Amino acid sequence: MEFNIADKLKDWKPTVSKYKNFRDELITRLTDGINNSRQGTKYKPTTKRVIALRANKNPFLVSDSELELLIKECESKGSFAKFYWITK
Repeated sequence: MEFNIADKLKDWKPTVSKYKNFRDELITRLTDGINNSRQGTKYKPTTKRVIALRANKNPFLVSDSELELLIKECESKGSFAKFYWITK
């Protein structure tokens, strides 16, 4: 069996991400988590814009890694109250 790279490249198509960048992916993940936890409660769903403004306003969440660490903590606890407390 012979491996021909030219045949493989004919079938190759680049993957297209639905996110603009990594920060957009983090904001979407955070928004989806908040909205999922708000289902069935008196609180209305939030938007990506509101979450992005809150996150970008905080000088400690400028780094994507800091925001990702905060999201992981919130997801592990199942509550996003820490995000709202940090970004008040």
